[in-house]
Amino acid sequence: MAALPIRNAPPVIKYQPIRSDMCWVECAHCHYKFWYSKTCNDVVQCPHCRKISFAGSSARKRGILLIIIGIIAFVVGITATVRYYILAETNGGDDEYYGGGGFLLGLSGLLSLCRGIYYRTMKISLIENP
Repeated sequence: MAALPIRNAPPVIKYQPIRSDMCWVECAHCHYKFWYSKTCNDVVQCPHCRKISFAGSSARKRGILLIIIGIIAFVVGITATVRYYILAETNGGDDEYYGGGGFLLGLSGLLSLCRGIYYRTMKISLIENP
């Protein structure tokens, strides 16, 4: 029986994405590179370490914007709540119902402020070929 020659394995081909909106992203935590669609949300989850990071530099801008909106809404909401509380005290309790809107505005401002701080402290993954 004749021996067959041993051939080398065929070279591995790394296929490029067909869609033009795909790009490489390097995880900010473990530096693993993976594909990411730029049309999706900017928050990405690494398939290797499963940690969440932000792709691109828009997290800083979004965080600052949410912090500014949160501070303004919180101050306006607390001011409206205190104003209606003082009006309710001076008028004998007629305007008690309107204080809830200011409270909800202050609460939404506080939530926006917390979300802005979350975006500012999140790690940023690098986009390899935008």
